[in-house]
Amino acid sequence: MLRVSTFLSRFALAIAVTSAVLITSGCGGNKNRTPLSELTPPNGGTLVELGEGRNYLEILVDREAGILEIRTLDKDATTPVRTSNEGLELKVAVGAGEERFLILTPIANAATGEFAGNTPLYRGDAPWLKTTEALQVRVERVIVKGKRFDAVQTTVPARPPA
Repeated sequence: MLRVSTFLSRFALAIAVTSAVLITSGCGGNKNRTPLSELTPPNGGTLVELGEGRNYLEILVDREAGILEIRTLDKDATTPVRTSNEGLELKVAVGAGEERFLILTPIANAATGEFAGNTPLYRGDAPWLKTTEALQVRVERVIVKGKRFDAVQTTVPARPPA
């Protein structure tokens, strides 16, 4: 009976130690990741970190055409990641103005085998994006690699007038 009790005690201790190691090893995030300020957006946009550097969004604004694009990127902030989002819903404020809704639709590239619901690129347009003022952008929900991110916010800096 003593041997069974000793075995069970050691087994329980082994499980506790293993569990503690597994739990704490996943809690610290990616400690070796490059700080957001040191990353260069691949298309010259504004990078937004998702989940402690696990993925990124790159926000691009064509202010002359009034177009806003979002690209989903991998943890290296350069490789596009295809997502299954059917579209992205944004709230955007120009300067200190009132928030407006903007819906981005998936843009597929047939040459690379992309299709709506399997693409890294989303685009929307509105005449009020034709501005040099800063934009406060909030993505209501985006799913990247099965992970859902809600109310992702950033500021796209103002652009000096030409």
